[in-house]
Amino acid sequence: MPSPVCIELRVSIINEVQAGATRRAVAERHGVSVATAQRLLKRVTETGSLEPGKIGGYKRSAIDTHAATLRAALQDRPDMTLAALCGLLRSRHGLTVSLTAMHAALHRLGLRPPKACRRRRARRA
Repeated sequence: MPSPVCIELRVSIINEVQAGATRRAVAERHGVSVATAQRLLKRVTETGSLEPGKIGGYKRSAIDTHAATLRAALQDRPDMTLAALCGLLRSRHGLTVSLTAMHAALHRLGLRPPKACRRRRARRA
């Protein structure tokens, strides 16, 4: 993954473009792509900051925010299928998730998989 452009170079690019030079000429002179110069100018225009944005990190699953709904649903009806749980989130919260994502979320939240999954697993054993 490429590293962010250093602050001195960012300042130089912004100053030259604001002085009237074209983005393409400035990009060639500093050895960066035209897209990099355009993104930098857009960032300065929108945020007023030359600092690079956050790179990487972990994005939590949207399902995790609805853990209470899942816990309550499985407590009321322990035999709900993964598809039914996905439908529940879609109808109550407008959140569409795949069966795989739902299964992973149940595992991550420490909830047992629905009864139908346990029966299938027992048959394989």
